[in-house]
Amino acid sequence: MRRKPLTMSTPAISILLPVRNAAATLGETLESLKAQTLSDFQLVLVDDHSSDATALVAREIFAGDPRLELIEPKEQGLVPALRAGTEICRAPLIARMDGDDIALPERLELQHRAFAAHPELTIVGCGVQSFAEGELGEGYVHYDSWLNGLLTHEAMMRELYVESPLSHPTVMMRREALEAVGGYRDNLWPEDYDLWLRIAHAGYQFGKVSDILLCWRDTP
Repeated sequence: MRRKPLTMSTPAISILLPVRNAAATLGETLESLKAQTLSDFQLVLVDDHSSDATALVAREIFAGDPRLELIEPKEQGLVPALRAGTEICRAPLIARMDGDDIALPERLELQHRAFAAHPELTIVGCGVQSFAEGELGEGYVHYDSWLNGLLTHEAMMRELYVESPLSHPTVMMRREALEAVGGYRDNLWPEDYDLWLRIAHAGYQFGKVSDILLCWRDTP
């Protein structure tokens, strides 16, 4: 598929990628983002006070590429990193990503296309495939199957209190809705599940691309 041209105006998508001490895996993650068929994105990489070569890896792979914005927040922790990164995101759509996962080439394009085709949607996930260096735990296999079977707003709302119906690094969402519900919060429990519950209770619509577009790494 022909790659969409990069524009210098407001990007179509901002990728929010908080990371800490991920130098061993970040290169593969970033290469998967550079290979996206939709290239009109801003990459907000929030380095959460890494003590390894995380920042160096990012600068080498995106050397000379204006799409990368690398920041280090004052506070440590995932939620402060997410909040600091959200402030830098310029696009109307924010895509989450983690520093040890792999996005398939059409991930951004197909999720962006879903928003264009269904303007009522506020948050769009995609199919996920867990993987590990060794044997993948049975629990992950079952969770992947459950997640990938929840494709509609109605299905995700039906299962909302069973477990998180979305894998965090697969999500793309409208920035205005994220801000309207107060953004990410640190309540000493999963920040993503907390956000999905607030977005759902605010009456926003969920959707999911059925294609498997993210490889989700299970680390020790």
